[in-house]
Amino acid sequence: MVLGLSVLLGLGAALAGKQEGMEFYNKGQYEQALAELKDSVLGNDGDPEAQTLLGMMYLKGQGTEKDTVLATYWFQEAARQGNATAERTLGEMYLAGNGLPQDDYQAAYWTQQAADLGDAPAQVTLGKLRLDGRGVERDAHEAFRLFSLAAGHDDADAQYQLAQLYERGEGTAADREQALRWYRAASAGGLKAAAEALQRLSPATAPAPVVLQPRNPSVPASPLVTSAAPTVKKKRIALLIADQNYQDASLDLSGPINDARLIQASLVKAGFTVTVKTNLTLVQMNRDISSFLAGVDGNTVSLLYYSGHGVEIGGANYLIPADFQMRRGLTATEAVAQSVDIAAFYARMPAQAEGSLNITILDACRDNPFKSRGLKGLGDGRDGLKTIGLTGGNGDGTVETFTAYAAASGQVAQDGVQNGPYATALAQQMTVPGQVLEVMFRNVRQEVARRTANQQIPTSYANISSEFIFVPSK
Repeated sequence: MVLGLSVLLGLGAALAGKQEGMEFYNKGQYEQALAELKDSVLGNDGDPEAQTLLGMMYLKGQGTEKDTVLATYWFQEAARQGNATAERTLGEMYLAGNGLPQDDYQAAYWTQQAADLGDAPAQVTLGKLRLDGRGVERDAHEAFRLFSLAAGHDDADAQYQLAQLYERGEGTAADREQALRWYRAASAGGLKAAAEALQRLSPATAPAPVVLQPRNPSVPASPLVTSAAPTVKKKRIALLIADQNYQDASLDLSGPINDARLIQASLVKAGFTVTVKTNLTLVQMNRDISSFLAGVDGNTVSLLYYSGHGVEIGGANYLIPADFQMRRGLTATEAVAQSVDIAAFYARMPAQAEGSLNITILDACRDNPFKSRGLKGLGDGRDGLKTIGLTGGNGDGTVETFTAYAAASGQVAQDGVQNGPYATALAQQMTVPGQVLEVMFRNVRQEVARRTANQQIPTSYANISSEFIFVPSK
């Protein structure tokens, strides 16, 4: 009891020290702030916000001599606990060679960590690195996605960068109206360069419109020469998630990672920019899916593939993350709170996604992990997922969706020695030239049914009006 009380008292003192330190800092009383903050971060797991502020003070020489060694130490301590500001600042230090050796790769690494946590300035910096190919592979489509995420948080620099991409047609289709929209937003945020761009693109400086005069009937008409508008090739992005090694070892699977890697190879051949994530926790899965779909606009074909455990609860499908806590007496409400509702992400897709095609492939129709434990009401007592089509945006069809399941409702998706029959057939059919989307999945269905003697029959739902081919005919 005495030990517990002392710990509580220590935590209370640390919290008070942090609050007082920040109050001193906001008043410009840096020496007092430094003293209070140093007291508040004692111990192995000090408050990361206080550690980050300490790092900033040492970096800027506020209340003390400038000391980049101590600044780096406190930023690293805070970054160890997942503080995005500390991670971003470490990236900035490496990028500029400020107190750390100039290193584009380390800069990209730390900036990526912060960007993954939703830090808008880090997303902007990472987008610029992607455009320049500094420390990371050059990828204008990924830069566009990052700028789009940050622009949604009213970051003026991101809005300006996004406008430039729309103006140049880089990473997305050229769109003058979208460029003007984002230049206006950045200008409203006080960015002078955006105001100058608006003046440059204003109607007063645009080419004068051509006014057609009525033709003199006595003069023969000249042959009309037209040229077809160029077909804009949509960007192709894919996120593959494979949950195989669960914190509860009884849930472990053997095939998801191998299956995801197999699918990755075929998607790369089909021109997709592919990201593979493995063994994601609930927080990580929610974050990564949200971030992925936030980068979708009308010029996008997105593909989300999930391999792992999934379950139907109350008529809805849920994906089971790697940190799912299985226990006796688990209720449906508790299970839902620990799981990912994939349909909810598509329902919340932004207006900018209108015109996009979004393919979702759920290779999660495995045995119901709850049934064998006698947990009633979880998985509705049967194996697999409920095969239902996902609807994007407000459901009016402007966001096109195609949903594929590895097996029909109540069936179990089988695992193979190296790869499951569904992943094997899917990877093969993706690279067959000239197959439209629906035909490709019909062929996958037939192949899997043949390989499993009709024990596993994939199914799919289309809410699309456009035609999509993974690999065009030669």
